[in-house]
Amino acid sequence: MTSSEFLLELLDNYWNYIISLIICSVIFYFLFRNKVRSITDPLLVSIISAVLADSIVVYLSISNLMPKQHTIFFLIGQTLFFAIYQYYIPSRNEIVVDEELVESEREDYLLFEICILIYLFCTLYSWYLNGVPIFNSSRFEINIDNSSGILGLLSKISNAVLLYLVIYSFHITNSEQYIKGYVYLLIISLLCLLGGSKGFILTIVSGYFFYYCFYINKFPKIQFKYIAIIIATPLLAISIAGIAGENSSALLVYLYRLLAYGDIYWYAYPDDAISSITIQAPFLNMSSLLLGPFRHIFDFGLTDDVMQTAGGILFEQIYDYFPEKGAPNSPVFITSWVYFRWNGLFMILLIAWIGSLFYNRLHPMERSLPNCCIRGLMINVSLCWNDIYLFFYYIWSVIIFTFIFIGVKYINSYFENKEQTFKTCA
Repeated sequence: MTSSEFLLELLDNYWNYIISLIICSVIFYFLFRNKVRSITDPLLVSIISAVLADSIVVYLSISNLMPKQHTIFFLIGQTLFFAIYQYYIPSRNEIVVDEELVESEREDYLLFEICILIYLFCTLYSWYLNGVPIFNSSRFEINIDNSSGILGLLSKISNAVLLYLVIYSFHITNSEQYIKGYVYLLIISLLCLLGGSKGFILTIVSGYFFYYCFYINKFPKIQFKYIAIIIATPLLAISIAGIAGENSSALLVYLYRLLAYGDIYWYAYPDDAISSITIQAPFLNMSSLLLGPFRHIFDFGLTDDVMQTAGGILFEQIYDYFPEKGAPNSPVFITSWVYFRWNGLFMILLIAWIGSLFYNRLHPMERSLPNCCIRGLMINVSLCWNDIYLFFYYIWSVIIFTFIFIGVKYINSYFENKEQTFKTCA
């Protein structure tokens, strides 16, 4: 079913969608009401995304637009996933972190300097190769290889350091250097906006949450006026993109994007389209964004066919052309069926368990700004149930930032030893 066909169907049966939205909202509210720690908690954003996406499935089911077997599989998969995930992640009343605060202003600032240089280089060089994304008709306009091409590599590196830049900026602001901190945040926001990210504000908000939770050790609060700004910010990005060539109303595009959190489901389930596609190397396919940067060096078997996402394949099957403006998300509930059919329920169990481990962090860490960022990056991994490929993509961010942090730690230690030796000799 194409998007146009779905929208026409929705207009004729809008009460079914409203009922579906209410059902999903109530279920997720009772599931996670004791888990969300703040309105800035990234978990809340993922829950809202899940409500919007799952409402499409419920709508398709009560409108008799999807086969019964997929309704049953989806219900079982959702029950298994969120039962495990909800059980393992901590409640909002639990202590955020119980480690001692470790402050190292010199090391933290050195890491910030290196990260901002890396971010500027990756961003500006990618713009040099591909143009400024927000003024392209699509962020993927010239080079669509965001997995193994140079643009993909630059994107992975810049994303790995972005969260630390945001966290450190809030730290500067909290240290009463207001102007300096807000200037940093403004520059970061402008670069993200020009990068074509319509959800860049979520990175700022999640950085604020991680800083207060994992460094200050208290739950952050935010005034209502800032919530309104956060909600409205994507309209700014969409409006600028509209000036660059899109003709649709920014508000209508925004509303459609909210509805389209579940677009993969109206592509997949009507007419059982999902059962007509197969992916021969599921483990390579789901980890393609993790292994992709090395496929031109090592023979992993990552052919162009293997690198295609399940969402991209479904889109191409429905429309008969490749989604050059970006493929639909590929949630674990879709990819598990594509890969393994009914055995995909075991995959859902495994991803739920691994995701909850990342949310709870794999081992204790000192309470410092870099470790605050690592914790945040690990939580970002765990919240990628709406796209299995992003699950592995964000693992890259954890790995890259950790290596940068370790390198900075050794550099700082080396210079501190040199200074100590010089003082001793003097």
